[in-house]
Amino acid sequence: MLAPLLLGTLSDHLGVRPAFGLAGCLLPAAALLLAARRAHPAPATASISGATRHVRH
Repeated sequence: MLAPLLLGTLSDHLGVRPAFGLAGCLLPAAALLLAARRAHPAPATASISGATRHVRH
């Protein structure tokens, strides 16, 4: 979600060509972050709707 903002900021500071050249480096970095996230998923505490389940004790 931050990629367009990051790319725009980079192009403002570096120019369009170098910024889009760096996008080739950002894509593998994003893939590595995604793979790391899938290897260690967060515990499920809420349902898809966002409502938590009621547990009776």
